[in-house]
Amino acid sequence: GFSIKDRIVQNIFNKAEAQGKLKQGMTVVAASSGNTGAATAMMCAMRGYKCIITTSPKCSKEKMDAIKAYGAKLIVSPSGAKEGEPTHYMEIARLLAEEDPEKYFDVNQYDTLDNPEGHFLTLGPEIWE
Repeated sequence: GFSIKDRIVQNIFNKAEAQGKLKQGMTVVAASSGNTGAATAMMCAMRGYKCIITTSPKCSKEKMDAIKAYGAKLIVSPSGAKEGEPTHYMEIARLLAEEDPEKYFDVNQYDTLDNPEGHFLTLGPEIWE
């Protein structure tokens, strides 16, 4: 089975593909401190999407290595970059996606309701059952 982060990314991808927001030929971008980035890179490798993961220098070397092993391009923001600054990892992803929405799809894990819905649809039933 998939990990918790794999499941939310799967739900985000499934919804975006069904709504026509994510199409073959697009590049997926995701800001992540590590786990969701690895899940996104894996899902992109499985579904044939190009992938760019942005992260901070606090992300572990092992997680960065896993992201790159799935074929994703990894962008590490400068140490000390503050949220809201264009060099912060979350802003890098957002700005890339805004640059060309027909080319880039932003996973936007921190703001999309598809993230908690992924938990509701998969983890929730496992807990209750």
